[in-house]
Amino acid sequence: RFLDEARILAKLDHPNVVAVKQFFQANGTAYLVMEYCVGKPLDEIIRDHGPLSKQELAPIFNSLL
Repeated sequence: RFLDEARILAKLDHPNVVAVKQFFQANGTAYLVMEYCVGKPLDEIIRDHGPLSKQELAPIFNSLL
């Protein structure tokens, strides 16, 4: 199932979805090779700066939705 999902993800081309460059099976498991994205994870931002306001969250949620 993981490789099936990888095949579908590799076909996606959207600015809000990290690109899957390659996928393969080795050592008894499956691997995804994904595009590297520069930035900070949301949990780090919250940890460093505290809870985000509605105004700060709006663009993030709009991108997710």
